[in-house]
Amino acid sequence: EQREDQKVMEGDQSLRSKRRRLARAWRGDAPELLAGGSLIVEGSEGLTIVLTGGPPPKRIKIRTAGQGNTGLQLRRNAAKLRLPQVAAPELAVRLARHASADPDGKTPVPHEISLDLAAIWPDSPASRKSDG
Repeated sequence: EQREDQKVMEGDQSLRSKRRRLARAWRGDAPELLAGGSLIVEGSEGLTIVLTGGPPPKRIKIRTAGQGNTGLQLRRNAAKLRLPQVAAPELAVRLARHASADPDGKTPVPHEISLDLAAIWPDSPASRKSDG
C-alpha cells in the first residue's frame, strides 16, 4: 500500500519525465531547443531567437525563442555548439513577434524579415555583397 501511495504521489514515470523536460526547456538548458539551429539572433535583455534553415533565399523558420535568463542560457549552449550568433536587437524583436503569432513554428519567416536576415547572415551571398 505504501508503494502504491508513493506512486500516486509521484505520478506516472512518463509524466514526470515530461515535466522534467519542460522545466529544462523553460530554463533554456535543453539541447533539443537548439537541434537543427543554423543561426542565433541576439536582442537586448537576453532576447534570443534560434533559427533553422537558411541562409536566405532558403526557407527560414523559428525553432525557439527565449528572453532573460532563458535566452542567455540558450546563447551559452549555442556557443558551446558553435552555432553562429549575430547581434541584431530590432530584428530579434520582429522575429519574436512572428514567433508569438506562430507558436508551432510552422510558418516560415516573412519575406521582408528574411531580406533583413540575408544582410546579416554569416557567409550568405547578400552579406558578402554588403561587405564588399
